Amino acid sequence: MNLVQTTLQLFATHWLSSGNAADTAAQEISSFTDKFWNWFTDTGMWTQFAFSAIRIVLIFSSPELLLS
Repeated sequence: MNLVQTTLQLFATHWLSSGNAADTAAQEISSFTDKFWNWFTDTGMWTQFAFSAIRIVLIFSSPELLLS
């Protein structure tokens, strides 16, 4: 057996022994979408973002209010 055949055999046995590739891909996609939706629906983060945005707008839109 030459080096290429040995490498291909090791590669094939590793990937085939790790389970069904379609199941693994589906689990990875499901995990990614779950993490995305958890981030996107995090109300605490969005509340903090909104208050920070409001403060930035107030500070830079009316500097004369800060000076009086």
